[in-house]
Amino acid sequence: MNSHLVSLFKNLSDNAYLNKDMYRAAAFDKAAYVISQLKYAVNKTTLNRLKSKKHPGIGDGIMDRIEEYVLTGKIAGANPIGFELADMTGVGPATLAAWSKLGIHNRTTLQKRVDEGSIKLTTSQLFGLKYYDDLHKRLDRTLVKKVADEIRECVMKVDSQSSFDIVGSYRRGLPTSGDVDLIVSQIDADDLMKCVTAKANFVGELSRGSSRIIFLWREGHVLQVDILIASDYYAALNYFTGSDKHNIELRIAAKLAGLRLSQNGLFVLHDGKNVGDKIILTSEEDIYRRIGVDYIEPKDR
Repeated sequence: MNSHLVSLFKNLSDNAYLNKDMYRAAAFDKAAYVISQLKYAVNKTTLNRLKSKKHPGIGDGIMDRIEEYVLTGKIAGANPIGFELADMTGVGPATLAAWSKLGIHNRTTLQKRVDEGSIKLTTSQLFGLKYYDDLHKRLDRTLVKKVADEIRECVMKVDSQSSFDIVGSYRRGLPTSGDVDLIVSQIDADDLMKCVTAKANFVGELSRGSSRIIFLWREGHVLQVDILIASDYYAALNYFTGSDKHNIELRIAAKLAGLRLSQNGLFVLHDGKNVGDKIILTSEEDIYRRIGVDYIEPKDR
């Protein structure tokens, strides 16, 4: 809804990061997140509504920039064309800075330099450039489920005892997802990828580690599949379901209960700071019970 405004604040954050101004980078990043969670479009009609709410992370300086955007469609110091590259697979702040010095600020210029042979891209960046438009399409629930079922076949083939779930916005019941986020219990990544790469829909691998695999898959168009191999299934299931806001609230509740919660498990805190024994979880609901709060269904997170 406010994707362009969010992109400008993310670009401001990237620029601050490149200038080693971590405080401003964090402030702009937080503003981008708050704006992304708004249930209405930011415009001249709703600007006073936004001002009156006094959202955390939207102080006077941020509000001035939002007002500038509403009036002009721009924010000084933000480069939405540069953000196009910042939003490309395999590209981070350091790469953006290097490309900027070479006069590369958009995909058209980048593709021209690649064709000329004057710049070399990593495998991930080549995929990101080639399939940029596809990778920024939203995926409906039917498509996410179809892809997940195909990957599930490989998981069960490697280890029929593995647990498997679709996480992210899909598990929260949202109508669309950015990519296909999956979680499996302990399984050998190399064995799993032997099966995945043999499938006709497999396009290419972006990264592979013992706990995370990211690859591209073609189902009508090219999309990204992200598989987490969880060391603590229920903690990871909860964390990667989201939302970010819910995760933060639950971690705060855990700390108040003398515990520390992360994707890697629920731990006892000693003296309020030192991590002690790990608690064996028997279900996702068990996390909430041990913290001492009511269980919240994924659709309500």
